[in-house]
Amino acid sequence: MAHPHSELASALHRAADLLIERELSDADRSEALTHIEHAVSALERGAARSEQERIDAFLSQMIPDAGAPTISPGDSLDGFAASPYSGEANALRPTSVSYTAIERGVRATITMGYALEGRPGRAHGGATAAVFDDVMGAVQRTIDRSGYTRRLTIDYYKPLPVDSPVEFTATFAGEDKGRFTVEATAKHDGVLVAAATGIFTQVSLETFGAVATDN
Repeated sequence: MAHPHSELASALHRAADLLIERELSDADRSEALTHIEHAVSALERGAARSEQERIDAFLSQMIPDAGAPTISPGDSLDGFAASPYSGEANALRPTSVSYTAIERGVRATITMGYALEGRPGRAHGGATAAVFDDVMGAVQRTIDRSGYTRRLTIDYYKPLPVDSPVEFTATFAGEDKGRFTVEATAKHDGVLVAAATGIFTQVSLETFGAVATDN
């Protein structure tokens, strides 16, 4: 079932892309601003969600022990709805995102929008890193673990394009002393454009949300 905010998030995402894609007349810019200000006013009328409510939503969508569905290879993965890099309720997400579980890992097809450009036609390196972190974090759902990113290392080989699908693959690579490692690649038209390694500090459901003290 689609999240009730998904259509609104898609419209806001498209608006952000259009600010980069299009030249606007003064009249069109003024009209758009008026509509967006009205939209902001409507959004502000919504009831505020507490941090605990947002944490509970995350747990229920992402952690099986808290009610999230069990994932098997071949299943589609619905990301945390509020995630800025995969959530259908977040306007910051890429233009299109599709996650599928594989054996001890995740395969994703992601198209970055113009609002995430660094140089024209190329995704910003920081946005690419964030997508890697999101895809690698999703691996936790296929290996029955949860954790925080401790270290993320990326090698960039070629520009990652915008407005064109890129295939990400992330797999569990082992664990040691309360940490686990995930390795990932990104390919465009079958050509490797970037690779990453992430080290995650494993945490229990009971300690989720605690401030990390691991050095």
